[in-house]
Amino acid sequence: MSMFLMLTSFKKSVYFALLLVAFCFFLPKIGMMLNVSLHKDLYSQNKFGLKIQEYSVIVLSVYFTLLILYYYLKFFEIKKKHEFMESFAESKEENLDTTSLDENYAMVIDTQNDSRSNVLYQRIIQCFENDKPYKNPEFSTRILAELLDSNTTYISVALNKIGDKKFNQLVNEYRINQVKEELHLDKNRKFTIEHIYTNAGFSSQSTFNRIFKEQTGFTPSEYIENLSE
Repeated sequence: MSMFLMLTSFKKSVYFALLLVAFCFFLPKIGMMLNVSLHKDLYSQNKFGLKIQEYSVIVLSVYFTLLILYYYLKFFEIKKKHEFMESFAESKEENLDTTSLDENYAMVIDTQNDSRSNVLYQRIIQCFENDKPYKNPEFSTRILAELLDSNTTYISVALNKIGDKKFNQLVNEYRINQVKEELHLDKNRKFTIEHIYTNAGFSSQSTFNRIFKEQTGFTPSEYIENLSE
């Protein structure tokens, strides 16, 4: 009973303590009402009355001890919780500030990288337009990197991020465009199709036929027939 009141509220605990005090104070009168004793001497000699007094004192002492201990621990717990919440709030603010700084730094780095990639991509396109290195059947990212005094990693990043293409896609696109231009110029068919696609950088007819159809939707012979009409 005492533990239940202790765990509910401080107000109820005080009421219960006062009730115990009153019970001990009126204990002799209660004994007289129960015909346990008729006067003080007789009451003091009555074992039942003595036991009640002893148990009451023990219960009251234990109760107040537990009550003090409980509220001391409760106060200590609240204090620790308050300190923890303050520490957590400060730590959270520091983490937010650090995260914000990291994000801002990352954005600056990304912007710088995008700017460099854009410059490199423009140089790649300029190289393709002017020097036509794709006409070399052995053309690769290593050769392109040497031409631009760069490296293969930067080349790939620039093509993927800015051009949204892979190296082979860009090379095949330029090779097919050159084949189409030469087919349009060579309407009298002075040159064979083999001469045209090898001059554009293709070393295999099967590869040329496959890529040509992927990009134009026609086979080379169908494309030539459409030009003749």
